[in-house]
Amino acid sequence: MAAALLAAPVGSGRTAEGEATGPPPAGPDVPYSLPVVLPAPVQSPPIAPDAPYTRAVVGLLDQLLPPGADASRIENAVSLLTGGANPSCHGVGANGAPRGTSPAIMPLCWADAQGINWLLRPGETTAPMEMIGLAATFDRVYANAWGQVEGREGRQLMMTGLLGPQVDLSTFVNWRRSVNSSSGEDPFLGGELAAAQIEGMQGTGLMPR
Repeated sequence: MAAALLAAPVGSGRTAEGEATGPPPAGPDVPYSLPVVLPAPVQSPPIAPDAPYTRAVVGLLDQLLPPGADASRIENAVSLLTGGANPSCHGVGANGAPRGTSPAIMPLCWADAQGINWLLRPGETTAPMEMIGLAATFDRVYANAWGQVEGREGRQLMMTGLLGPQVDLSTFVNWRRSVNSSSGEDPFLGGELAAAQIEGMQGTGLMPR
């Protein structure tokens, strides 16, 4: 059932009698033009054949961890993965960049939740649906479109990545973030929609994590 629904194209709404309905009329409280047109689906950039150890990555590793690297050099390299100050990041997590590499490695800044959660300047990002609501559409196109929103807004607000999407299964009713972070109990549905969302995010330049 889920596979069949996921393959179905986006269609118009229908009344209880089965008649197709058009878009709702635009009113003074609608801040955008109707009907809304979804962006075309995008895909992640191609992966380099020699990834993850491309020539650039090997060169940076050689600079960060040369033979006989002492504790200070190792600590400097580890800052890319955990901790470290990034004063330009106003998200939920930051990673300071290692020092002394050419080209320089930029610091990382992470957003959290379903959508870009902008902590210090609210109102600058799109308020998302709950993840369970996105899952209820059974629609990869919608998931990809939402990933594009996250990608564009994240880049505009100087984020380098989003701590999501969440693909853990919702098996405990008392998990506090179950509704807004999980797509429910179906592993196939969660995996398919998360993959489409990631394509949208990476296709617009934002890293999922």
